[in-house]
Amino acid sequence: MTRFLKLGFLLALVAHCGWAQLAADFLDGSVLQEIRLTMAPADWQKLHDNYTDKKTNYRADFVWRGMTVQSVGVHTRGTGSLNPIKPGIGIEFDKFTAGQRFLGLQSVILRNFLEDSSTLHETLTMRVFERMGMPFQRTAHARLFVNGQYVAMYEMAEPIDSRFLITRFGDDSGYLYEAQGGQNNHFQYLGDAATPYVPTLFDPKTHTDDPQGQVIAAWVKAVNLSSDAEFVAAVSKYTDLGAFVAYAAVEVFMGEADGMFSTGGMTNFYLYRRAGDDRFFALPWDKEMTFVSSRWPIFQAVDDNVLLHRALQVPELRKRYFDTLHEASEAIGGPGGWLETELQREYLMVRDAVAQDPSRVCLVDGSSQACPLPSFEANVNAARQFAQERAAFVTAALKAEGWVESSSVPSLTLGAVMNAASGVPVLAPGMMGLLRVALPIRGTERATSWPLPTNLGGVSVTVGGIPAPMLIASETGIWFQTPSEVLSGPTSVVVTDAAGSSHAWPVEVWIASPGIFTVTHADGRSVTASDPVTAGEWIVTWATGLGRAQSDDASGQPAPVDRLVQMKNVVSATVGGVPGTVLWAGLSPGYAAMQQVVVQVPEGLSSGEWGLRLVMLGEPGGGYALPVR
Repeated sequence: MTRFLKLGFLLALVAHCGWAQLAADFLDGSVLQEIRLTMAPADWQKLHDNYTDKKTNYRADFVWRGMTVQSVGVHTRGTGSLNPIKPGIGIEFDKFTAGQRFLGLQSVILRNFLEDSSTLHETLTMRVFERMGMPFQRTAHARLFVNGQYVAMYEMAEPIDSRFLITRFGDDSGYLYEAQGGQNNHFQYLGDAATPYVPTLFDPKTHTDDPQGQVIAAWVKAVNLSSDAEFVAAVSKYTDLGAFVAYAAVEVFMGEADGMFSTGGMTNFYLYRRAGDDRFFALPWDKEMTFVSSRWPIFQAVDDNVLLHRALQVPELRKRYFDTLHEASEAIGGPGGWLETELQREYLMVRDAVAQDPSRVCLVDGSSQACPLPSFEANVNAARQFAQERAAFVTAALKAEGWVESSSVPSLTLGAVMNAASGVPVLAPGMMGLLRVALPIRGTERATSWPLPTNLGGVSVTVGGIPAPMLIASETGIWFQTPSEVLSGPTSVVVTDAAGSSHAWPVEVWIASPGIFTVTHADGRSVTASDPVTAGEWIVTWATGLGRAQSDDASGQPAPVDRLVQMKNVVSATVGGVPGTVLWAGLSPGYAAMQQVVVQVPEGLSSGEWGLRLVMLGEPGGGYALPVR
């Protein structure tokens, strides 16, 4: 036990570095991507001429960073964004070759910025969702070349599909729906039958033969017809109300005019219901029409939306809504804050590509027209003004509503919850997590026996309402184990001490979130700059966040020492972008929340510091700097 508790110092060893090509790299918004299509010139012209025909796929070869996928399907896509100047594009990697994938992706979406001439709204909004610990869609700017010619700059958007659901929820067997918008529907009750809801309002993307629209009907009925006393219990069977009001708060905070709380009806989000229960989760989608105004009301469309209106009548949920608005204000900052800084970085990254884009298009007097470059600059400046002013406006509005941040209970702030090894703000079942929070503890309280306690020094942690086993509690934070019982998906973390409980901090629990504490040679010696690894050597990575193991051992208990327990999912590794051979990945005997992965360093690596990454289901963990001789 003592040997395990000494691992706290390992957090300082985390480093970020280069890695191999994965879907996360393809959708990395920190760089301007470049994709190339080779296709018959006549087909490229037909795609423009017949831009309203979204069903016809034209055959093309796809290239990114020298990686080629042959015979992909290219088609137009969109609704209000359809236009012949710069069509929205969908690329289907498996259209002509069954089962074909690119970095695990079945498809990718190219948005044309018709409704956002700044080109920045969606990428920044998704980063705010990510920063707030909520579900998000990865996006990246990309220059598109067709037959060697630069034709346009697009935004690449991650598809919400089977791969997305598996990585985020650990399961793709549930029920996925896309909100259809319009219909002036705001969760109104339309009867007990499924047909008014599915597919009219919610288009099923899975289980199309049996989409179980009756469950949505039952959910809406509970929202509308349950009494005030029954509301929370009745609706909580179908959704996590805390997660819902937090999602609503971020969407409203970002000034969304075309989302769940649009005046014309709910649109631009997905719903996912896990197969094992009836609970729905909202997933953001198509956020080009955010940043409408820095003075966007904090109760925008609340009276229209039955679910949000009723939820905010519950004091605890109203406080959660206000707390999330406050947290979002803190997350983006004011002038010179995070959002303005990130906006400026993206602007400088895309400015030349936008200026050189021969197909710029935007809405002028309600119609699609070639977009003058000054429109881009003007809308960037408008977004910059939003970034500078939004937090102050929301803070003032909260104070006007009487919201006061408690100064006595624990206060969780941005970056408080993370993987203890990598610092990534995503948890995984059984993972060692770190909470940075000021606590009224003198010195350091440590667990000294098995099972790990769920209270140390009068402090406790819950993840998704489940008590978390604790390793260390001090005046600056807590080391804990994410309970294995927590289901993957959006949830929240709460810290409680003698003064009371913190507000619920949103966090995602993914099926895996790998992080590496340290690396040793096969004989147990620590790998250091003065004792580096060599190409071809077998090494042991000490990690956490690899998800569930092939056993049902309870949280807070040590892994067996009389037998080896492997992880459920396949673990792969790369060093310097080159795949390494994984001999074994499983629980570290005698430890809790710790895993080991035995990896062979690839042959042929030159001396230097190379990036080591563990990868599960195509999702990489945080990077680790590995010295190689």
